[in-house]
Amino acid sequence: MEFKQFDLNLLRVFLALLQTGSATKAATMLQLTQPAVSNALRRLRSAFNDPLFISSQQGMRPTEVALKLAQPVKNALDTLHKACARQKEFNPRASRRLFRLCASNFGQATVIVPLLLHLAETAPGLRVTTVNLAPKDGYAAMANGDIDLFIGFSPASIRGIIQEKLFDDRYVCLARNEHPHIRPGMTAEQFLETPYVQYIPTTECHDVLEQALSELFRRHRRKRTVPVRLDSFLGFVRLILNSDMATCVPESFAQGIVRHHQGIAMVRLPFDVPPISLCQSWHRLFDKDPANIWLRQTLKKIAASLAPQDAWHEASSTETHKPQPCSGPASPKRNVHSVAIR
Repeated sequence: MEFKQFDLNLLRVFLALLQTGSATKAATMLQLTQPAVSNALRRLRSAFNDPLFISSQQGMRPTEVALKLAQPVKNALDTLHKACARQKEFNPRASRRLFRLCASNFGQATVIVPLLLHLAETAPGLRVTTVNLAPKDGYAAMANGDIDLFIGFSPASIRGIIQEKLFDDRYVCLARNEHPHIRPGMTAEQFLETPYVQYIPTTECHDVLEQALSELFRRHRRKRTVPVRLDSFLGFVRLILNSDMATCVPESFAQGIVRHHQGIAMVRLPFDVPPISLCQSWHRLFDKDPANIWLRQTLKKIAASLAPQDAWHEASSTETHKPQPCSGPASPKRNVHSVAIR
């Protein structure tokens, strides 16, 4: 027979006839009509050039050819069933799969470390490796199957890439605690007069912030200059700790910095910047992959507890103004050193 033209569904009918010895019972087992089973048997006989089953007082008896086919066909279908079942299941505790993640600096600082700690307890056999790529290169790597997930502040949707928001974020300003301008009551003019450190790692897209800053300078009829551009997290932290320079970063990232560097204050911006979203992105090729689905669901649960908190409080008890709450979901205050401005 021509196997490339053979309908594998016929093998299910073959096994049902072999097991029941009756076209009627086989139809009931397979939830088919009796004419459908009879038609399948006719096609089977033609394909194998053998009657396969002969009617008798004891029912439909298999021929010698059918008996020789029985075990190989059963083994083949069992293998297919097991393969399909494995595709529907993923056991993280038993798996030793390697997940390849393209994560931005902010993605690594916010969700990757909590993910690794979670995996150490729930899936010790899983392995994770991260790479630093620009968004467009990360998306291309996913299309090639080299990357499982991209985690970062993603730009507009890309063909073939599925995106899911992990949480909304907003930009804030970071400066040293005793900065002469970056403090409660700071105006846009004072911000404009502050030397600015532009922190743009290669893995990030900050068009939203850059457009807002350009509009701020245009509105105030000021020429924008950027004396320092850095792509190193450690570089800008040391710089603002030891100078009057300031920078703007997403709040989820800033909260981690002020927790570990008490000399740095987190300050609300005195101008509007549209919110941004930390997303996880994957190629449609992996949309139904059980392991990829499990990883995405795990990241989403972790991210839900990491969204920026409304943790603003007064820097000094001598201040009389009240801080305005940031937009976004309300949540308990965190014990971080931060400064509120109006």
